[in-house]
Amino acid sequence: MTTTTKQQVNAADTKLPGHRILTYTFGDVANNLSFMMTSMFLMVYMTDIAGLTAGVAGAIYGITKIWAGFADLIAGQTVDRANTRWGRLRPWILFGSTPLAIVFVLLFSTPAGLSNTATIAWIFLFDAAFQLAYSFVNIPYGSLASAMTQDPVDRSKLTGARSIASSLTTVVLSAVVAPQFEDTTADGIRLRFTITCIILGVIAVILYLICFANSREVVPRGQGEISFKNTMKMVRQNRPLIILCSGAFFLLTANFIFNAIGMYWARDVLGNAGW
Repeated sequence: MTTTTKQQVNAADTKLPGHRILTYTFGDVANNLSFMMTSMFLMVYMTDIAGLTAGVAGAIYGITKIWAGFADLIAGQTVDRANTRWGRLRPWILFGSTPLAIVFVLLFSTPAGLSNTATIAWIFLFDAAFQLAYSFVNIPYGSLASAMTQDPVDRSKLTGARSIASSLTTVVLSAVVAPQFEDTTADGIRLRFTITCIILGVIAVILYLICFANSREVVPRGQGEISFKNTMKMVRQNRPLIILCSGAFFLLTANFIFNAIGMYWARDVLGNAGW
């Protein structure tokens, strides 16, 4: 045990090779193929293709985003208890990516001919399932950087590269998907979105697998367990953290609102969905 721990510590202090930093960013590209798809296009998909009213669509969008916060807590507590021969974080990327892709495709595959109630139930349930599945992949992926190295420079490289990859993915996804909303009454529009999401899902799974295969957890795991009850108790007693969380809440709320209405603004005010 001593030898293994020493080897882990030595590996944690080793500089990360460039290819490992690059393949780590593939995980965030995969994340944003589905996450930004739902953030930017699910609202307009619900109103213009699934046929829901703006009020109902907005309620689904808002409720599932709140649920996503609880899903993160559930995923964090569950992931923290895992320990496998691949580590405690990487297996969730390996085994969670395919279920995430399947739920993502189903979310944008609402069958035609459903009643209004059935349509609401379909989108709401699959959006809630998507948020949970996404948490079980994104939470361990986000924690993976601190498990790959203890070097602060390498950690900043991982974080910076991830941020750049995320931004580029959002721009490319917008350029590819946004023009499809120019005419939402076209024949076969539902099938087109299903096929688009299948392609995005397959690409995401491949990128997740590359990220899994090339990442390594070399930083020793901390001792002890933190329960959900103790976490909530700590939060209540930590005023600066409460302020920080409140600021993050309003910032994320604003971001999600901008993402949700961006397509309407580009198409209906500026006159071009592609913009």
